[in-house]
Amino acid sequence: MTFSARCLTVLSGIASVGGHICRGLVTGWIMEHCAGALTNKTLWCFKRDIDNCNDYGMAYDAEAWMRFRAWVERQENEAMNSGYSQKQHWTADVIKSSDELKKLIAENPDLPVMVLAGDEANNGDYSWCFCSTLYFEITEILTVETPYDAEDERAFMDRDYFEERMEDCLCDDDRFADDAEREAFMKTEMRKYDPYWKKVIAIYADN
Repeated sequence: MTFSARCLTVLSGIASVGGHICRGLVTGWIMEHCAGALTNKTLWCFKRDIDNCNDYGMAYDAEAWMRFRAWVERQENEAMNSGYSQKQHWTADVIKSSDELKKLIAENPDLPVMVLAGDEANNGDYSWCFCSTLYFEITEILTVETPYDAEDERAFMDRDYFEERMEDCLCDDDRFADDAEREAFMKTEMRKYDPYWKKVIAIYADN
């Protein structure tokens, strides 16, 4: 089993909330259970955090912090003996092949590109963040605002979901005498928005 940066970020967050006692428990757990099981990305994150937060760690629990620093150094030495380096970290986890994207662009030269960032793409600590998960596809998006997305500024990328959302918004609308009248209105609405669905090359990025 290997421990990713995301998994151990949760533990670090618990430690930050719980103060120095919980911090010592979390670093103790990491040292006991994660030796030899850290991904390159997680090891790099530990090194970065130690460099940036040394005064903070020493102020809370100097003894536990020094033990953790020494443990991370040993993990790094063992990893380097196995061929790890920070440059290899970025090559392995962040730099991705562009073959699939180039193929999509070559096959669809007139389509625009759209980038979607997942909720793990950037936690807000940095202005820019590398993303280790990328995938690409041809999809479509509704390019105009509608009365059915105004509440939460929703962008629709699925016609079936758009129809479901429309139905939800109209279900209690007293303009319609019965379900048949509402369904007829929805069919007209769906046809009205047909010209505004545009195909795009979507790039999804997350961590």
